[in-house]
Amino acid sequence: MEPDKAGHQHIAALDGLRGIAAFAVVWYHMTGQAHGGVSTPFHGYLAVDFFLILSGLVVARAYETKLRAHMTLLRFVKIRLIRLYPMILLGIACGFASKLVASYHFSPAVDIDRSRIFIAAIFGLLLIPYPDKQTFGGALFPLDIPLWTLMLEVWVNILYAAILVLKSRTILFGMTILAITLGSGADIVFAIKQHYLNGGSDLSTLSTGIARIGCAFFIGVALHHLLTPSRVAVLPSIPFPVLALSLLGIMFMGPAFDWPFDILAVLVLFPAIVVLGVKDRTGRRWRKLAIFAGAVSYPVYVLHEPTFAHFAHIKHLPAVVELAIFSAAFGAIVAVSYAASRFYDEPVRHWLNRRLQTKPRVPAFAPTNGGKPT
Repeated sequence: MEPDKAGHQHIAALDGLRGIAAFAVVWYHMTGQAHGGVSTPFHGYLAVDFFLILSGLVVARAYETKLRAHMTLLRFVKIRLIRLYPMILLGIACGFASKLVASYHFSPAVDIDRSRIFIAAIFGLLLIPYPDKQTFGGALFPLDIPLWTLMLEVWVNILYAAILVLKSRTILFGMTILAITLGSGADIVFAIKQHYLNGGSDLSTLSTGIARIGCAFFIGVALHHLLTPSRVAVLPSIPFPVLALSLLGIMFMGPAFDWPFDILAVLVLFPAIVVLGVKDRTGRRWRKLAIFAGAVSYPVYVLHEPTFAHFAHIKHLPAVVELAIFSAAFGAIVAVSYAASRFYDEPVRHWLNRRLQTKPRVPAFAPTNGGKPT
């Protein structure tokens, strides 16, 4: 581990794992979840849960002491919104442009009243779910579907910070146990009913999304409290490539693995990978790549659906041709995301931090449109 600019220990392994999860989600959506001859990460939707476990761990690690001591809830909210919102704004803009173009019948499958696109943009900018079940398939954020996870992440962050401001360890402990217990129970019920744990992006499954986000985030908070320096010291040292392949293996597990596998992944396998990643045995050869993957993971997550969703409609092509098209599109997504991060997100956040005198503390762990995708 090495200190980042804020003075915290920077865990390259967790950066790399976050990036791998984001890339798996992109591939999952680009390949239309399972069609054609292109290999698909059938369990890519579970990246939502993985991201939120990471988020709980990292947010607790970065802010818990400060919130108990002197940081106000308002200051915490400012820091998190500055970290998250510029990219949300860009995602909404991309989705707005994409839907507006499609409404002029360049895409024969789309026939949407343009006024609803403007309304959806307003709701999206306010991070409020679009309330109409009939339009846009009931999606909470039709212009950029992955935003459902960011909305819930913001709210669970605020809930967590509010508990800490009360300076009650008992309340925090009780909330953590309650969120994990009720959330995992709701996850199991939904997974049995649907045969997989893939929901949250539309109005009909919003309650499932709340359970998934709350459970996963507070699993991360619990891991933060369990991973004392003495316990981290005795953890086995697992090289980063092994952890990366393990995570990919879970994502690419075949469709025959039903709901018990999803629950096992969220409650056991993902926490185990995160715990082992905290030891950070990322060698020099992999460190720069892992940090880069982590740096682009958030823009990749937010921008991939509104910008490149149409690639999922490519069908009935030879497998080799599909693979070539998807690979080129995937590379383009990463390049666009890097450019957006480097030339838009970072300068805007720097300007906001300077204006509001708020120093950035920790990278966002966003997820993906790992919920119910289109």
